[in-house]
Amino acid sequence: MYPRFLGSNYPLAKHLFFSTRYSFSLLGLRFEKKPTIWTTAWLIFNFVNLAHCCQAEFSFGWFYITSSPVDAMDAFCPLACSLTNLFKMGCMWRHRTEVSLLIARIRQLTEQQSGQQKDKLKRGYYRTATLLSMLIFTLGTINTAAFVLRSFWEMWMRRHGPFNYDMPFRMHFPAIAHRLPLYPLAYLYSIWSGQVTVYSFVATDGFFFSFTLYVTFLLKALQMDIECVLKSVQDPSERDSENCCQQLHNIIDRHNDIVGIVQRFSVIMAAPTFAQFLSGSLVIATAVIDILLRMAVPVSDESSTKGAKGD
Repeated sequence: MYPRFLGSNYPLAKHLFFSTRYSFSLLGLRFEKKPTIWTTAWLIFNFVNLAHCCQAEFSFGWFYITSSPVDAMDAFCPLACSLTNLFKMGCMWRHRTEVSLLIARIRQLTEQQSGQQKDKLKRGYYRTATLLSMLIFTLGTINTAAFVLRSFWEMWMRRHGPFNYDMPFRMHFPAIAHRLPLYPLAYLYSIWSGQVTVYSFVATDGFFFSFTLYVTFLLKALQMDIECVLKSVQDPSERDSENCCQQLHNIIDRHNDIVGIVQRFSVIMAAPTFAQFLSGSLVIATAVIDILLRMAVPVSDESSTKGAKGD
């Protein structure tokens, strides 16, 4: 058993922006369907969950920045990713109407391109966009699972001492969240913020990546049509020349349409792309600092339990 989208016979119409539509649907944001009260409430919950957990990570890192820089960097590194994807989620929600129109227009243009050679080329680009985007989806989920396993391992290593109710991520929650009976719910709440980060990242960046491949296919189809038109005209008559000019005129209109779509896409993705480059620099910086600090200063048992102490 494996996901149906991995199959070679999966419908092309369902491949279109599959990662974006699937990931955002898990967060309650649906571009091609009218939102309901439940999906809107679920979207608000996910946004608040990620925003609250970003605040909890910042609070943890800021509190221990002087006393335990290692643990502070352990909080700031995921914080940079979470803040960026919180911003991306907000941008995509703000431009949800434009994104819906863009998806519909790309669908219309790609469906107009038919033929054995074009269909084969289209399937290759569609499958590549889906498979690579969902690979990131899988790796992101594995990353969240790794944080969970790390917290389990730390609990196991301290099993002979007083039990500390650790969270998978370094977060400052109220002390009551680190005690029974609320601890299991707080733990799941923290885990879900990691998944919200993954879903938002895959949905937004998958939209960017998939769009570039779909536009590449449309430009390749234009190139194929130009070659076909020019090759079919040899020693043309006046009527053949008129037909050729009309076909080239239609191709130019299609090209201008693609240019307009790319311009609208650039407006939507300008801010998320800038935020991604900025956060990537912050993640690399905090990760390198964290590694250097761990090499220089051994992490004591006391510092490793700070995430469970709460406010």
